[in-house]
Amino acid sequence: MKKIFSLFVVCSVFIACDKDEPNPTINDPEKFEAVFSGDLKGEMVYDESKYVGLSSANSPLTDDFDAYVAITGVQMDPLITINFYPPDDHPRSSDVISITIKSKDSKPWTLDKEYRTPYINQLLNYPDHAIVSYWNGEERVDYISFYTFENTNTSVKVWREGGLLKGEVKALKLYNFNGNRRLNLERLVFQVRPEDDDLKD
Repeated sequence: MKKIFSLFVVCSVFIACDKDEPNPTINDPEKFEAVFSGDLKGEMVYDESKYVGLSSANSPLTDDFDAYVAITGVQMDPLITINFYPPDDHPRSSDVISITIKSKDSKPWTLDKEYRTPYINQLLNYPDHAIVSYWNGEERVDYISFYTFENTNTSVKVWREGGLLKGEVKALKLYNFNGNRRLNLERLVFQVRPEDDDLKD
């Protein structure tokens, strides 16, 4: 009987300690926050660190943590695209925000730079430039920064902090092809780990 009681006490202590164990942490979590108005109003927020440690039953995510902020590009390539996907429990979970960066230098994910967002006919005049787009998945409308002259004086700013590529966009106007739909990207801030997408320094 004493042996059974001792085993019960040991198990109880183990379970209690396990419950007190904090969720695992992640260094340099990927995250983004976007605020927009116009045709669509609201915000999107994703922070990888908030989902680490959640069981699959409690997590709203259907993909890996780092799938919600991703860079597409090739090593030594001067062109990359950063995609931002809202969590699956967000009301606009089918939408995507994208930033395509064209640099005159290779490996733009390693550089601290500002990239202008020029009109489509002016792209060739800017060896360093960025194109920002917002895909409305529900209505299948693509809002793009190069459909208006107004954005030529606006820029995408990116910089490195350790293993993170960080960036910021402010007060950018996005239009559809016909110019009759408008979305204002009031602010977008982000941080992403290029190495996760096989982009080395």
